[in-house]
Formats: sequence, structure tokens, C-alpha cells
Amino acid sequence: MYKYLLLILLFNNYFFYSRAQNLVPNSSFEDTVSCPNGGGQIDLAIGWTSFNGTSDYFNSCGACSNPLGCFGIPGNVWGSQQAFDGNAYAAIITYYEQFQYR
Repeated sequence: MYKYLLLILLFNNYFFYSRAQNLVPNSSFEDTVSCPNGGGQIDLAIGWTSFNGTSDYFNSCGACSNPLGCFGIPGNVWGSQQAFDGNAYAAIITYYEQFQYR
């Protein structure tokens, strides 16, 4: 009897009370203060902050004709990449041998 009661309680808890929560604010970087025009501007995405200046923010509104200084989508300073979801994404530098960043 207690086994069935326990199973019913677990079933109810799992399917009715345990809802997934999105703990990452602005996970697709869609909410923005303004369009990016340079590197290290992740602060332009609402809810995101850069502590070391290597977090780049790319948005479709930041596109321009010169790809050497652009932080738009799909063409930008690092190449060409479509956003997975929406019109924006972010990138970080984890290692850059020329400047010995880590």
C-alpha cells in the first residue's frame, strides 16, 4: 500500500509541480540596449555583463559593409555565422596565443 502511495506522490510531484525554469536571463541576447559597434560590448545585451572585456556581442542591427570592424550577423570581424535562435549571439575568447590570453 505504501509503495503505491509513494509512487503516486512522486508522480504528482514530478509531472505537476516540477516545472523547468529558465535561469539564464535573455538567453538568446535579443533584448538589447543598442546595437554593437565594437568588441567587448556584451553589456549592450540586457542582463549580461563583461568582467574582462573579451565578451563580444553580435546582433543583426550591428551589420555594416566593412567586415573588419563589424559586429553584425552573419558577417563580422571573426567571420560569418548565423544566429542559432533569433538575431543575436555572443562570443568569448578563451585563449589567444599572440597575446597570451587565458
